[in-house]
Amino acid sequence: MFKILTKIPNDIGLAFSGGVDSLAIAHFLKMGKKNVTLYHFNHMDEYSPEIEYKCCHLADLLHMKIVVDSFSGDIPKGRSIEDVWRRARYRFLRSCDQKIITGHHLDDAVETWVWSSLHGEGKLIPVESANIIRPFLTTEKQTFINYCKNNNLDPVEDECNKDLSLMRNYMRANMMEHLYKINPGLKTVIRKKYQPLKESLK
Repeated sequence: MFKILTKIPNDIGLAFSGGVDSLAIAHFLKMGKKNVTLYHFNHMDEYSPEIEYKCCHLADLLHMKIVVDSFSGDIPKGRSIEDVWRRARYRFLRSCDQKIITGHHLDDAVETWVWSSLHGEGKLIPVESANIIRPFLTTEKQTFINYCKNNNLDPVEDECNKDLSLMRNYMRANMMEHLYKINPGLKTVIRKKYQPLKESLK
């Protein structure tokens, strides 16, 4: 089951892509009688209209309110499209007048730590920042996959996740498997790094 790092308020927002992570969390919060508002950010790429439609459909099935915002503007020359989208997405989430959960999990935390280590200093994804909370950073992605299967949930598949020109996707597809072979306990290492933070957030 899910490992939760910090308290989740009864009235809560959820960054919602419709993917396996956010869909599992939405259903889990619903089962926990939380009052959830979904927040979906449309990146305005070729796949976004269909993804937004599916997210709105899932919101109807879950009987949850959904708020949608969209990317506007151009991608500055020389800037990573991933970074521009991420910054725009967080501007949207931070403009919301409530706490917002994001679906970051342990696999994300490991990837972030490895990537930042390659650039000089291993960094953890923060559990809390401004109105954003990330309670599931010590829960493995496979837990979300299993939850969706066990509850007959049909997540949205984002074709952008297959685009290996995006650095995070390339790293996930070509690097992480080898790192886990070198150090099968890598997830345990990162999970332990969050333990002091969990204690401080009680």
